[in-house]
Amino acid sequence: MKSFHLTLLLLALALQLLFLEQIRAISCPKNSHFTECDPSPCEVTCDRRSFQCNTMCQLGEFCACDPNYIRDSKGICIPPSQCPQTAK
Repeated sequence: MKSFHLTLLLLALALQLLFLEQIRAISCPKNSHFTECDPSPCEVTCDRRSFQCNTMCQLGEFCACDPNYIRDSKGICIPPSQCPQTAK
């Protein structure tokens, strides 16, 4: 009987965690996802495509661009091909 209750408890906890992840995912804009590590110090953007990052993770609740997307100057995650062309 104890194992049945333990199984039910573990199942309830797992479902709660899944529900919380779905809530977090909903709060991030299109082409981005929830992360607990601040991506901004090392995130590639239209203006900053190549650099070396040595910053430690700042914990919290953040939205990072999905793979193959980068931030534009307005903070929106877009495909790199949609970045404005810069003058050479």
